[in-house]
Amino acid sequence: MAGPDVELMAPRTGFTLVEALLALSIGALLVGLTAGWERQTSWHRDPDPAALYLFLQRLEQRGRYRYLGQHGKTLVLADHAQADKHVQLTLDAAHTLRWTDDRDRGNFLLLRGVRAIEWRELRSTDVVRLRIQWEGATAWDETLVDLRGTPAVS
Repeated sequence: MAGPDVELMAPRTGFTLVEALLALSIGALLVGLTAGWERQTSWHRDPDPAALYLFLQRLEQRGRYRYLGQHGKTLVLADHAQADKHVQLTLDAAHTLRWTDDRDRGNFLLLRGVRAIEWRELRSTDVVRLRIQWEGATAWDETLVDLRGTPAVS
């Protein structure tokens, strides 16, 4: 039996304020994950600064690709490693630069976050001037791409 100084606590029903706030925050996070908030918040991330250089390294493999021409914004190359098979570099509506074959099959992703891209052939060579503009940027990046496709001398 309890003494006069000890108060008996009556059992409480329901949630405390802290428990209610914790449950609401967990519920909001679950709704956010199922609604796809992660895609919307991560969409405007800055592109990887090395991505452009890795892309150029792939294009300028000695003796691999030769410039054939362009159709609008699509660059057409011949791949010497695959019996001069034609490949295309195309910028799609989702701002992704893709690598496809001449029948638009393959869709190998090369660069994301590309707002605009321009290819300009220099006079009488197979060197192409590449101008690329990233999403969220106002300036253009420019470089020369060597697409002569001359085989390596061993």
